[in-house]
Amino acid sequence: MPEAKTKPTKTSLATYLKAIADPQRRRDTRALAGLMSRASGARPVLWGPSIVGFGSRDYPAAGGKTVSSPVLAFALRAKGFVLYLRLGSGAHRNLLRDLGVCKVSGGCLHIRQLSDVDLPTLGRLLIQSAKRLS
Repeated sequence: MPEAKTKPTKTSLATYLKAIADPQRRRDTRALAGLMSRASGARPVLWGPSIVGFGSRDYPAAGGKTVSSPVLAFALRAKGFVLYLRLGSGAHRNLLRDLGVCKVSGGCLHIRQLSDVDLPTLGRLLIQSAKRLS
């Protein structure tokens, strides 16, 4: 079985931020990293070239292998941010309703920019998501 392509790297968040040309997107990335760090209690680690992850958890994969993934993570894409979370029902549904302009697809939350959402609500959502995986 092939190895996972997305693994932790030694690239720093500062290096990642320097590569973001747009100042607002860079500020949003820094702010989102702070929110996820506080929610997870972990420092940012780049997973591959473009995913900023926080914490790590192992889970069983096909063939009896164990795979690692971040507890919380996000990536800056052309149309905005993709947040990789564990979204369940119940409290998550209420928080998502109050969050603001966003789209949910699978376990991902899509946000164009941080000013589109309520940051305290996003913080609570991140904390709940991190607790589900801890």
